[in-house]
Amino acid sequence: RAKAAEALGPMGHAARSSAQALARALSASNWALGNSASHALQQMGSAACTASTTVAELVSLSTPQSSVDAFNALKYNPELAGCASEQLSSILENPNPWLRGRALEILSKAGERAQPAVPALTRLLERRADPAIPILAALGQIGAAGLGASPQLAARLEDPDPEVRKATVEAIRRMG
Repeated sequence: RAKAAEALGPMGHAARSSAQALARALSASNWALGNSASHALQQMGSAACTASTTVAELVSLSTPQSSVDAFNALKYNPELAGCASEQLSSILENPNPWLRGRALEILSKAGERAQPAVPALTRLLERRADPAIPILAALGQIGAAGLGASPQLAARLEDPDPEVRKATVEAIRRMG
């Protein structure tokens, strides 16, 4: 089954109907199958988007290995990460800082596709409970849509930490 899952990835859109089955395989007790499913989803590009909700849920709702496999599928497939950006936004509200950090990393990789996450990123930046630099990096990677966080960005230009100020300037530069 692991070899069959792995073979689906290079098929791209031809394997689109298998994306949901691959997402379910991420939570298999057989680690090789979960890993192969993750690799296949990484290679499928936008064809994997039909499974985006399932994959995003597995980042925070499953066993450690399943979580890692789901995280990697999202991290290394920016199209899939973009399709999952709304679900990843809900992870930004999770009390677990490790999970929030994972979601931020994935959203950064999704770039402009993560535009639906801007409101959640803005709230996170405003709360000041999390390190600002990864949030700023994600907003910067999203591009012009990140400018929706302008008041929060302006406040971070006055941050006492010079690294936060530098990251804010870089984020604004990337937004255009």
